[in-house]
Amino acid sequence: MACNAEDPAGLARLFDRHGFAFVLDCAGNCALKPCALNPALAWRLNVEGVRNLITQSVRLGARMVHLSVDLNRLCDTVLAGDLAGIFHAGGPRRLSLYQIAQIINRVGGYNPDCLFGIPREQAGPIPPRAGNVAMNSARLSQSLGFDPFAPWPRDDRWVPTHRNWHRERSGNRGPRSSFTRCSAQTAPPRHPLFDTAPA
Repeated sequence: MACNAEDPAGLARLFDRHGFAFVLDCAGNCALKPCALNPALAWRLNVEGVRNLITQSVRLGARMVHLSVDLNRLCDTVLAGDLAGIFHAGGPRRLSLYQIAQIINRVGGYNPDCLFGIPREQAGPIPPRAGNVAMNSARLSQSLGFDPFAPWPRDDRWVPTHRNWHRERSGNRGPRSSFTRCSAQTAPPRHPLFDTAPA
């Protein structure tokens, strides 16, 4: 069904018509530069829509979970129970943005020269962003009684150990047989170590 979370009156009519008991919201925009260039749009997507859904959920006594990603098992557990609050939902491995890029570069078989760090002051007029995107989800795990997250990557050998780790390709290259050019637009193939189910 059509739903515009940015339309409070329309959203209220939708809630009245269907009497929702549970609401799972994964809407949002985390593209930093577009959000910085159009703050009004970012506000509507990331604030007003969520606020309108919260208002209607509270009005009808519906349970609501707002996520930036789709986590089915976690959502099923939270919606079926009485857990309430704001929680971090991230895996147990602590990785920086650079380390994540290293993993993608090496496992995807990309040219290691495509990856290089740029000091923040040289990055140009872009919004600030933390280099370390790790989140401590211990509070959520304790509240649930179990850890809902598997580590990523699944295999310890794909966890970067130093800044030039992604250049170590001898006998341990990703699934591509040759390096791709930095300008390549094709996505890397799936790798068995990154699948949800064990290979």
